[in-house]
Amino acid sequence: MGKLRVITWNLSVMGPIESKWSYLQSVMAETDDPTIIALQEVKERDRDYLMDQKGFNEFSYSLEFRQPGLFDGANRKMGCLIGGRGEVDATHPGVLTRAPFPDRTVFSDLLMDGMMLKCLCFHSLTGVGYKKAKTAQFIGVAEYLHQYRGQPFICCFDANEPEIDHVEMQKMKYFNQAGDQGKGAEMILGPKPVHRMKDAYRIWLDMHPKLLADLKQKQADLDSSQLRYLPLAVSHLVSRKYPKRYDYIFVSDHFKVIHAEYRLEEAIRAGGDHAMVIADLEY
Repeated sequence: MGKLRVITWNLSVMGPIESKWSYLQSVMAETDDPTIIALQEVKERDRDYLMDQKGFNEFSYSLEFRQPGLFDGANRKMGCLIGGRGEVDATHPGVLTRAPFPDRTVFSDLLMDGMMLKCLCFHSLTGVGYKKAKTAQFIGVAEYLHQYRGQPFICCFDANEPEIDHVEMQKMKYFNQAGDQGKGAEMILGPKPVHRMKDAYRIWLDMHPKLLADLKQKQADLDSSQLRYLPLAVSHLVSRKYPKRYDYIFVSDHFKVIHAEYRLEEAIRAGGDHAMVIADLEY
């Protein structure tokens, strides 16, 4: 039986990369197990810095496949990156060309201890700025997840969803993007997804019934307006004050979740504005 650590983090395009790398390095050093690192909002110069540090023995970077155009703005100059540390070999990297923003996606096949797995890192668009394009982005991702749904798979992402993160998945609520009722997000995050993965943190919660019961009790006493700001864990503070869980590690049933957590305060001190999400797995 092998062990694996998975880390996902929206680095934020703001702030220096040096302090973020220092924190990321300290988390990677907590284990000798092979580690998959999935990062969002990675600028090209930050990618160059990370590679110069030689902290990853493998990496795939989305802006190598969809390079910013001559007239592209800053929103097309932040990519996604998959890195490997330890006995992780990467092959067949690329981006999702059927998504409207391929640069917000990157995938790779990863070989570890004889197991070949699919890994996808993606960054949702924001509904405020992109309306129905956010739905189209989710649909492009959902097609890929559905295509490879029977294979060992790890997906790391910043979803900018949901509106309500409920203990009971049937009571989840997604943002309505110009009339779509959140259907794009539901295809990935909902109780009947198009893939065969599960949220690693929900799996971990199921392993801790007292914590789960406490969350159920807290949410049971709230109306919908209050539920918006009591997620299962906090990974981002919208406008620096409204707690949301937007960041995820999803895993197929080829993996057993040993531990999962969100580290928000440490990630913010390092210069980010999203929590680092960590999952320790066995396979």
